[in-house]
Amino acid sequence: MHAPKPNILLTLAVPADLVARARADFPQFAWIEAQKERVLEQAAEAEILFGPARVEHAAAAKKLQWLQSSSAGAEKVALSEVYQKGAFVLTTAAGMHDSCAEHTLALLLALTRQVGLYARTEAAGTGTGTRTGTGTGTRPYAPEIWERRKSHPPARVLHGQTLGLLGLGAIGRAVARI
Repeated sequence: MHAPKPNILLTLAVPADLVARARADFPQFAWIEAQKERVLEQAAEAEILFGPARVEHAAAAKKLQWLQSSSAGAEKVALSEVYQKGAFVLTTAAGMHDSCAEHTLALLLALTRQVGLYARTEAAGTGTGTRTGTGTGTRPYAPEIWERRKSHPPARVLHGQTLGLLGLGAIGRAVARI
C-alpha cells in the first residue's frame, strides 16, 4: 500500500507549462492549483502552501508542514500559529534582498529627480526641450512646463544627504551597503 502524496497547494497563478514541469520533475507530490472559491477547503488538505503568505490560508491548513512564501516577507501570516503547527516558514528574502534594495534606490532617485513629472510631460508633448522627429522638425520649448514646475518642489540632489533606514533586515542591510 502506497502512502498518499503530500499536497502542495499553489496559492498563486503559475503558468500551466511550469505546473506540468513540476508534476513531471517531482511526481512524489500532488500539485494542486488553488481555486479562488475553494482555496480554504483546499488549504485544509495541504501539507505545503506555496504562494503569497496569507493568514487565512495558514489558519485553514490543518496538515501544514511547510509554508513557502513567494515574497520576501511573511509578515501577513500569524507566524506563531504556523509555528505551533510545527511547520517551517520559508521566504524568498535571501534571493530578493539585493533586487529589492536596488528597486528602493531606483524609487528614491525617481522621487528626488521627479522622473514621473518629466515622463508625464514628455508623454503629453509638453517637454522643455526640442526634439527632432521623423519628418516633423523640432518641437519648440513649452512655457507651460515652467508654470507646472511652480507647483512641484525642485528636484533634489542626493549627494551629501543622509538616508535613514527603518529596519535592518536583509533588505535594509542591502540598501545600506549600496
